[in-house]
Amino acid sequence: MEEIEKLKKKEKLCVMLGAKKFQKVVLAVENGKWKLIKKVCPNYIKHIEKYVDFKKERNLKKAKTEEEKNEIIDTAIARKMAVRKEFFNSENINYHLNPHQPSEFIKQLEWNKDIHKRGMIVDAIALPIFTGFAVNGNTAGTVLAGFTALSLLINFECVNIQNYNICRFKRIEKHLKKKESKEIQSKIEKYQDTFENMTKTISEKKDIPTEDEIINNIKTPEQAENMKKFLLEMQRERQNNKSQKTVGGKKII
Repeated sequence: MEEIEKLKKKEKLCVMLGAKKFQKVVLAVENGKWKLIKKVCPNYIKHIEKYVDFKKERNLKKAKTEEEKNEIIDTAIARKMAVRKEFFNSENINYHLNPHQPSEFIKQLEWNKDIHKRGMIVDAIALPIFTGFAVNGNTAGTVLAGFTALSLLINFECVNIQNYNICRFKRIEKHLKKKESKEIQSKIEKYQDTFENMTKTISEKKDIPTEDEIINNIKTPEQAENMKKFLLEMQRERQNNKSQKTVGGKKII
């Protein structure tokens, strides 16, 4: 109970610092961003996955042990899956909780928080420099000081948002993970053939399977029916998630 009270106090402080208000801005920007990406760059997934593969191959050349190589490969697979999920759902994975898969959510929040913390450090170093130029009448310095100050504010509020949502999530983390464990076991029992086919392809190829590879691995009518049921259930979950993203009775991004 003591830990819960600490989380509640920190959550209230985040709200006082503008977390809930800025969160609305983030969601509005995110919505516009995905609409623009899908209109301007329909091959977004293909381009991002090429970049992920480029980084994977570069890092594999530097890896010294099999453990390091496997970690690099697993990270690339996870990143590709995350990109596809983001694109199809029009949601950044580090802003939206999937109640059916909460295990990775806290890592995503911390990852995003660290990015903005590094941004704050850069802005805090650059701002006095540009301000000095501005004081001396340098027009470019004035403009850069303004942009850097705005960037510092945005990074601060993004860190504040993630602290806010980390507190909200941690308060019911145990409950969500217990629920997730039961759902995973249930899915494995219901869609064993489907998971075995996907796992086999990933193990052999060391990458996520393409649609053609998934289809080619279907050998029997029973496997095809099992895959169809699995996809329909995933679609229903995706639709339900739109209205069920709550933490402690409150909607969470």
